[in-house]
Amino acid sequence: MSQSPSTKLLTGDGSGEKKPQPSRSPPRRRGRSNSRRRQSRTRDAGSRVVERIIERPSANVSWPMLTRTNYPEWALVMEVNFQTLRVWDVVDLGIDTDADEDEYHDDRQAMAGLLRSVPSELWSTLARKRTVKEAWEAVKVLRIGDERARDASAQQLRREFGTLTFKEGETVTEFGLRIMTLATNLRALGDNITDAEVVKKLLQVVPDKLSQAAVSLEMFLDLNNVSLEEVIGRLRVFEERAKPKEVTDAMGRLMLCEEDWEARRKARREQDSSGGSTGSGSRGKRRGRGRGRGGEESSSRDGRNGQNAGTGNAGGGRPPRGNRCDNCGKIGHWAKDCRGKKKGAAHVA
Repeated sequence: MSQSPSTKLLTGDGSGEKKPQPSRSPPRRRGRSNSRRRQSRTRDAGSRVVERIIERPSANVSWPMLTRTNYPEWALVMEVNFQTLRVWDVVDLGIDTDADEDEYHDDRQAMAGLLRSVPSELWSTLARKRTVKEAWEAVKVLRIGDERARDASAQQLRREFGTLTFKEGETVTEFGLRIMTLATNLRALGDNITDAEVVKKLLQVVPDKLSQAAVSLEMFLDLNNVSLEEVIGRLRVFEERAKPKEVTDAMGRLMLCEEDWEARRKARREQDSSGGSTGSGSRGKRRGRGRGRGGEESSSRDGRNGQNAGTGNAGGGRPPRGNRCDNCGKIGHWAKDCRGKKKGAAHVA
């Protein structure tokens, strides 16, 4: 009678007890993990072979694109990416001429990542470099210049760092971002500015409302070891507590001081005056357009009357009030303009 290979047979050792026979089916394979794993295989009863499998990390990194203005930030992200792939040493230090296969593989892997992060116009220039270190230095020279140009730019940024102050209405967070960006640009140009210098500069230029907080931080903190982020966070706490609170009455209405009321009145007067002048100007224009030709005639008549009144004493226009005509004795005109007959001629007739 035939039996299948997977059937377990019961065998005895003479004592009457039956023991199961080991199965002849092959053992099940397990999946291989990403970490280091030791896999052992048994060839015979007396020897064992240990196989060690080492896999390189395959982390999903995001490659930034280089532009004309973002080199400092681009260089920082690229350095972190190369460190994640464990190839930063070949970028920073380079490889020898007679490098082995592993070093050459790391160099080409770093070169591939570098070419993915630069514009296509630079591919032909960088791909011809022998090592990724040479290509990295070429990008640095193209974006921030050679050593002399970097020194000049660093001196200019140093002057800006020395004259850096708070702007009107600027918060501690906004100023912290400005000073951190300036420090990053200085480091990209080769100026190794320390965090202690940045922290001391921040505490020196704080506004008057935060001067007491700056003195407290200088007394109780070690400025050579404290981070800039921690100092900014502590100053933000003082800044929030220094803000004036709104005072309201029992009904919840806002109560202002005399200066606030005066500022509101001034703004309201300026608004009313600007609105009144605009309205009167528009009403005058509408009235002038409504008259038509009559408006032009009245203005011309007013001009003539003004001219006659200005020359009245010289013999034109109307005589002064109360004077009588020498010809007819009536009031309101001169004798040369009189249309009546002279008194003597009337008597003679």
